[in-house]
Amino acid sequence: MIKVYGPITLEPIYDVYYLVTVILPNGEIREWVKEGEEYSIKAPRTIQVSDDVKLVFHKWVGDIDASVPEYTFEVNKPMVIVGVYERYYRVSIDSPLGKDYRWVPEGNPLIIYEPPELPGVLTIRVLSYYIS
Repeated sequence: MIKVYGPITLEPIYDVYYLVTVILPNGEIREWVKEGEEYSIKAPRTIQVSDDVKLVFHKWVGDIDASVPEYTFEVNKPMVIVGVYERYYRVSIDSPLGKDYRWVPEGNPLIIYEPPELPGVLTIRVLSYYIS
């Protein structure tokens, strides 16, 4: 509101805002950001899907390209940014030497070394095969 004491010309001035959409496996964030302002995004490094499956942050794609989970950039257009994750599986190893587990990226090989022979007091065990 302004007080008018005579003829006056008013001109409204508008700021430009752009819609920034951040897409992650666990949800989507949409925010309006003023043109030229810096905007920060942060993705969780890991997302536990179940006891045997987790997602690990890999990179950002779309209107930005970055390989760190926390990234700040200037907004000068509408943007869509997607967090890319790699799926990891828990592989349990149960051998006479004990129990262990490893997280392995989907599609990657897992190298397991077990000694070919396990000498005992009266017996010996010889590795013959793996079961899955």
